[in-house]
Amino acid sequence: MIRRFYVLPIDPGVPDERIDDLVRALGESGRFIAGLHDSFAAVDLHSRTVVWEMTFRDEETYTGPYMVHPYHVATIDDFLLGDSPERISHDYAAMRYRMPEGVPRLERGVRRVLLMNLGEGADAGPLEEYAAAGPHMPLSVLSTDEVVWKSSKGSRGLTWSHIWEQGFEDEAALRAYLATPAGIATSNRDGLRRLGVDVRSVLVLTYPFALPPAPPEPAVPEDAEPSLYTVTARLAPGDVDAYVSLLESEYDVSLARAGAVLRHRWRTIDDGYREAEVQSTWEFPSLEHVKGFRTAMAADPSWNRFVLRAMPLVRGGTRRFLRPV
Repeated sequence: MIRRFYVLPIDPGVPDERIDDLVRALGESGRFIAGLHDSFAAVDLHSRTVVWEMTFRDEETYTGPYMVHPYHVATIDDFLLGDSPERISHDYAAMRYRMPEGVPRLERGVRRVLLMNLGEGADAGPLEEYAAAGPHMPLSVLSTDEVVWKSSKGSRGLTWSHIWEQGFEDEAALRAYLATPAGIATSNRDGLRRLGVDVRSVLVLTYPFALPPAPPEPAVPEDAEPSLYTVTARLAPGDVDAYVSLLESEYDVSLARAGAVLRHRWRTIDDGYREAEVQSTWEFPSLEHVKGFRTAMAADPSWNRFVLRAMPLVRGGTRRFLRPV
């Protein structure tokens, strides 16, 4: 089993309702994506950071239907991608590890996740002594981060080298653990260094959790039809020309490299609305082509220039994948 965590800091000014939308969308992923289990999301108790935890049954599931599933491409990416008018998270990090055999299953309680960046060649041995589960902490797994696409994440991929997942039955058990020498020593960078661990940085995330009941295993959808990718951007009327110019010079070019063809582009009439809208629709041959676009866009100069220059003009909008009826 592969255990995976996403960490999603929320943009300033995002209303609580939108954060709740993201939490629900992530938590319900197991209803749609085959092979994804124990999907749960919550907001860290000490920051405006969403944590999404999940388990995959095997590597094939993780690298296969999860990445190209319509729910991931359409719903989850709406909140996260830099070119989405609905984006609410300014960055994200992903960590994973192989779940050892015999780890007890904790259905509900309080999760505490320590993300650590140990110096190159640092000895994690002193941590392992404290990582054993105990009376206050029935679930404890310490592992290296095994995200396989680190090389594509640049410097961000080097942020965390180790992950320590902890599970407590309730807040009282967590407080009791934090009062022990182990809890005190593993709560910050200075404490970890006192143990003799060369830690460059540490992030502690804490949130209550309740794993959902296992839904029926969803079917893997077929990908045999073209997809119409429609983006509607809401703008100040005076920004429309600049936005459209960047669409034409940068975004259309980036999408064309992935096989998408522009089908139409409209804007609201002048003097008819307080805000303007620009709607563009491109046709992808299939969702597999969308995956290729998502994989390549971070290194695509045209896509990056569009996100850098055009997206600050966007006040809101929608991003949808449609089929002909």
